[in-house]
Amino acid sequence: MKRIMISVLALLCCAISQMALSDAKLLNFDAPHRVAGEYYIVFKRSAALAAIPRSGPGAPVLLPNVEPKGETQVRQLATALAKSIDARVGGVILSKAQVAFIIAGASEQKIRDVLAKDPRIDVISPGIATTVEGM
Repeated sequence: MKRIMISVLALLCCAISQMALSDAKLLNFDAPHRVAGEYYIVFKRSAALAAIPRSGPGAPVLLPNVEPKGETQVRQLATALAKSIDARVGGVILSKAQVAFIIAGASEQKIRDVLAKDPRIDVISPGIATTVEGM
């Protein structure tokens, strides 16, 4: 009986840690100059993407076999993720520093409940309004 209980606890711990690992970092969600409905979403880097399972626990729900590694795949994945939360893609960024996309028309709740749970996403930050003075 003890052995079964330990096995069940170990499985629960693994499942919880896997869920926690897939949650994206949410930055600037309390910023006073947020732009409503706009978010900047950064994908994980190649090494971290390689560790994500394609099926089963911890796998992405949407397009699990698509990795954001090229322009076509990034656009495909960004578009599918945006549609899943009734939003639209505002742009795609492909650079040496990061692979990201901008989303518009999204609710914060859907960002938290859906996009932040996709294990391919590293960071999500709302758009921040800025002004330039003195030019």
